[in-house]
Amino acid sequence: MDGLEQRKEEMRDMRGIHWLTDFLDDARFAIRSLHRTSGLSAFVVITLALGIGMTSATFSMVDALILGPTPCRIERCGHSGGHYTR
Repeated sequence: MDGLEQRKEEMRDMRGIHWLTDFLDDARFAIRSLHRTSGLSAFVVITLALGIGMTSATFSMVDALILGPTPCRIERCGHSGGHYTR
């Protein structure tokens, strides 16, 4: 780098907004990359959506069937009117 460009970089680093420009550059690069491989991008998005949906549905079923409250009568559970029976 010549002196002027190097000095500009040093000033940007001192201001503390270098991370913002790096993030924006990375975001632009990611969007360009996704646009170039749109078929693959669509496949990945659909796969992730199906995976997240199936995981959510599975957890909902396990929560309702296994982890949910179990129905029982008071006599069978050993609990009667706030006092435990033996």
